[in-house]
Amino acid sequence: MSVSTAAAPVALEPRLTRATITGVNDTAITVSIRGRLGVITVPRRWVFTDRPLSPGVEVEFYFSYMVTAASASDTESGARRELVEGGQQ
Repeated sequence: MSVSTAAAPVALEPRLTRATITGVNDTAITVSIRGRLGVITVPRRWVFTDRPLSPGVEVEFYFSYMVTAASASDTESGARRELVEGGQQ
């Protein structure tokens, strides 16, 4: 799927991304994304592993651009429907 913006079309294709854990607490982990793409924090329940989580452990996840909804009342499925119905696939 792609979305046209004022500047250029943006491909919404998730990419496998690697990161390194930089922080762990009771509820979340913080990772530094390779390629100087930034730092994100996610809930621990999003991490599926049998290994102990600690700083320095490498992780992989799928990453994509975000699309804003037209209004706060839009749902995720409503926003997707609007993109598809608008001919943007």
